[in-house]
Amino acid sequence: MNACNFTWSMKPVTFSLMRESKMKLKTGYMIIALMLVALSVGACSLFPQPTPTTFVLPLPSPIVTLTQAPVTPTATLPVSSPSVPTLPPQSASTVTPPPQAQPTTTAKRISFAPGAMSATVQGTVAANSADMHVLRALAGQVMSVTFSPAAENVTIQISGADGSVLASGGAKFTTGVFNLTQTQDYFFSIISSRNTPTNYSLQITIPPLQSPVVTVPTPSPKRITFAPGGTSASVQGVLPKNGMDRWVIRAQAGQTMTAKAIPQNGNVMLIVFGVDGDVYQTDHVGSPDFSQRMRTTQDYYIDVRAWGDTAPSYTLQVTIPPLSQATSPAPQRITFARGAISALVSGSTATPGQDRFVIRAQAGQTMVVNAASAQNNVILIIYGTDGNVLISDHAGATSWTGGVPTTQDYIIDTRSVASNVVPFTLQVTIRAR
Repeated sequence: MNACNFTWSMKPVTFSLMRESKMKLKTGYMIIALMLVALSVGACSLFPQPTPTTFVLPLPSPIVTLTQAPVTPTATLPVSSPSVPTLPPQSASTVTPPPQAQPTTTAKRISFAPGAMSATVQGTVAANSADMHVLRALAGQVMSVTFSPAAENVTIQISGADGSVLASGGAKFTTGVFNLTQTQDYFFSIISSRNTPTNYSLQITIPPLQSPVVTVPTPSPKRITFAPGGTSASVQGVLPKNGMDRWVIRAQAGQTMTAKAIPQNGNVMLIVFGVDGDVYQTDHVGSPDFSQRMRTTQDYYIDVRAWGDTAPSYTLQVTIPPLSQATSPAPQRITFARGAISALVSGSTATPGQDRFVIRAQAGQTMVVNAASAQNNVILIIYGTDGNVLISDHAGATSWTGGVPTTQDYIIDTRSVASNVVPFTLQVTIRAR
């Protein structure tokens, strides 16, 4: 029984010891675990570790409470926009560059009326096209231009033959004054960007060069005379650079004077005007040729001027045919009284008429003829029946003295250069040989 009791009594002890040992072991494990955690925390503080990925789990609703104002679904909140000016849409016509004149456009030459220093051109430019005019002018001249388009989008471009531009086609040019530096052609291009034809007016004024432009003094005029019976004459001259010769010749109202300057080694032009200041051809023409009907009976100046920085020699040819004899009446014969060597007759004549007389003279005799009128406006034309002219109407002479070359009848015409009927007396004297 004691053995059983011992055995039985030992079991509880063994159990108790075992439980105590187990508890001690657990406590040791826990102490070791705490020490490891402490060492781990210390190691982490000494050596920073990469941040681990953090997962945020939603919190239960009782922990966080969100309060949201009610939202009305139809509410519209105003949007604030910056203040930017609104630009109107730009049409294509406002940015269209000005059209250029077509290179194939033929330029129309502008000419001034005799004695004038300006010209006006009226024209119509086709739709989206160009008109071109051309005018010659001299270095040193001043050109005034007035352009009047009938509508918008019609402009003018002015340029020289050397390519210089005086007025651009892109500018709305209407008036201008230009000091010309080159002797050349100047072109006027009327440019339209309209879809319909447009009228325009172009006025150009170019006064003649003033005397200060000439680098040499104006010379005294030298008279041109025709040979007896002739209707033309030739003279020669040599000019310095920009120099000028002046010639003078008489012509009758209604006569046509033709002059031509033929230069060598340079360029020349003709300027023609009357002693009364009536200008027939100005230097703006720049031409060596001239042919016009004279309006007044008077002396006329013919200036031959060098240009283009040249010093030319030249030949000047001048022709003045006599007026038509269609209105001439039948001739009245003049006879001398017995023993006399002269006779006096009278008459009246009106423009364009004339009186005609005839007298016989011997070869070698000297004939003197005088026509007298109140205003000295009755002139003489004397020629033989064989056509040999002793004095033509270009001379505008009221008297003549000369030797008679051939034995024959001689015609003496008395012609009025006035605008009304002119009474006159005619005295003819024929001296012996």
